Amino acid sequence: MALRCAVIQKNLSAFLDKQLDAGKHRQIEQHLTECSDCRHKKEELKELIGYINDVSIPTVSPQQWENTHRKLIENIDKLPAKKGLFRIPKWTFAPAGAFILALLIYVAISVIPFGGQQYEPIPVDVCLQEHSILYSEQIFPTGIMPEITITETDQTTQEEVSDEPTSDLDPLMEAYYGIN
Repeated sequence: MALRCAVIQKNLSAFLDKQLDAGKHRQIEQHLTECSDCRHKKEELKELIGYINDVSIPTVSPQQWENTHRKLIENIDKLPAKKGLFRIPKWTFAPAGAFILALLIYVAISVIPFGGQQYEPIPVDVCLQEHSILYSEQIFPTGIMPEITITETDQTTQEEVSDEPTSDLDPLMEAYYGIN
């Protein structure tokens, strides 16, 4: 019922001014007979309309209008001019915008790499070392890159190494470093 009351109260002004079609007018009348809250809102609105209708509009002579107009114009001319950032002519922002746009284009071209850059391939030594580091059960030849130290978690001896390769890179390591 609350939704229906909200719709009724929204249309009360048009109802009192007789601006609704006959069907809608009958629906609101029916609702007002059943709902005391909406009836109370209708009475408040009627009272307010009565107050408004009782207010008289004063008459103003053409001489009074002319005097008021003249005073307004005089006061507008006496107002101080606005100063500050917002009084900068709009045309001055165009060079600043062009500079910022040029700067963004320069940064995009010089700093951000595009797909055309060529990278050097990684040497086989490095690939093999990375593979050996990942699969530390293999024997890693010392002296290839002394700055990398490898700690083996599982000590493996030559006798324990099987004849079957454990990965695709093992034959390459055997051929390049002589590891069997």
